[in-house]
Amino acid sequence: MCRSMSCLVALLLLTGSAQLQSQIGFTQSEQKVEFAQPHPKITIVEGATFDFGDIYQGVKAERKLTIKNEGVDTLIIDRVQAGCGCTATLLADKTVPPGKTTSLSVSFDSKSFSGTVHKDARIYSNDSTQSPLVIKFSANIIQVLTPNPSYIYFTNGKVDSQMTTEVKLKNVSKERVKILSIECDLERSEFKVKDKDLKPEAETVLTAVLTPTKLGYLSKDLVIKTSHPKQPQLSIKVFCNVTR
Repeated sequence: MCRSMSCLVALLLLTGSAQLQSQIGFTQSEQKVEFAQPHPKITIVEGATFDFGDIYQGVKAERKLTIKNEGVDTLIIDRVQAGCGCTATLLADKTVPPGKTTSLSVSFDSKSFSGTVHKDARIYSNDSTQSPLVIKFSANIIQVLTPNPSYIYFTNGKVDSQMTTEVKLKNVSKERVKILSIECDLERSEFKVKDKDLKPEAETVLTAVLTPTKLGYLSKDLVIKTSHPKQPQLSIKVFCNVTR
């Protein structure tokens, strides 16, 4: 009888152990399945950082990048957001199957910049490990004519009262540069240069005259067209604060 009871207890223990192992094994299997869920992986084939190099002010530079999905699920790109208005992006396809690619064009308008600049664009997608993916780029903006100061600023303006300010323009190139025209969409303004034909290292004075017509803060672009083939035009910001 004792031997029969011992056998029964052993059998029950073995059965319970087998059931427990089965449950543990099922749980671990579930965890493995959950961990192995397919997901997309976004990458930039050329790298997410690049340099446009030297650009003459006013030139629009463009770089085409390749976006690849290295994951095992479909990559869905929600949007591409530029860091500022000077940067534009154009995406070929928003849906990228596993192992496939699409193209992204990044363009930069240099007209309002000088010297070294750093900008970025952000890609938002269903790759949760890197959303957004940040693309960073730099450029060195070269000017043929350098303004000093780098902008035109009318301060403490008064409605219907004439204001005058001056900016020096220097030819920093190795070629003779002619100023062909000056344009600015600013009401009741006038812009003149003393000398329009500048030898290398030569300077001239740009005189700006403005008679404000209303209160408030004004901001416009002054465009100077030149004879230089690599910089046919340059831009200078014009600011005015009319308080009276």
